Amino acid sequence: ESGAGDEVSVSASFAVYATELEGTTVLLAVGEYRDIVVFEDGMARFREKKVILDTNVLPRGFVYPL
Repeated sequence: ESGAGDEVSVSASFAVYATELEGTTVLLAVGEYRDIVVFEDGMARFREKKVILDTNVLPRGFVYPL
């Protein structure tokens, strides 16, 4: 949310949930995205993209991109 020229730093919190077949919902992961976005030729592009996990251990078999 701070920018210098055509570059801006942004962040967003996230939570990933899964609902099992029985209908039970479980929390899989929580964290924050920290990105640097640059604006060139009228387009926004990621210069840097980080995922900061607050979750100590991901469930076994977790195969989804964060």
